[in-house]
Amino acid sequence: MSITGELKQNGEQFEGYIADLLFDADIALRPNQRKDNDAQPDFLVFAKSPRGRDIPVGAAWGFNTSQAGNQFLSLTVSIGSVDTRVNAVGQADNVSHLRIIPFASNG
Repeated sequence: MSITGELKQNGEQFEGYIADLLFDADIALRPNQRKDNDAQPDFLVFAKSPRGRDIPVGAAWGFNTSQAGNQFLSLTVSIGSVDTRVNAVGQADNVSHLRIIPFASNG
């Protein structure tokens, strides 16, 4: 899978993009204000419609720590007819800038 993207922290949310050969979308991860148990996502993922409207396209869980010691979020997004699972990986001590990579169960 050829996928790329990045997210930068902006207050409580993250903003950036996710792209591959089929889509290229600006996205924002916002804290899930309705979360009331650990099974629910920590963030909701939104993309902009062509007219600038916020459209919910997925969810994110984390932060978790990979075997390499890096912090990451696990994302599931659905843009168009494409369902995608990716990780957004930061550094061990800095999660203000995350790099989107294909899903790997060990981060």
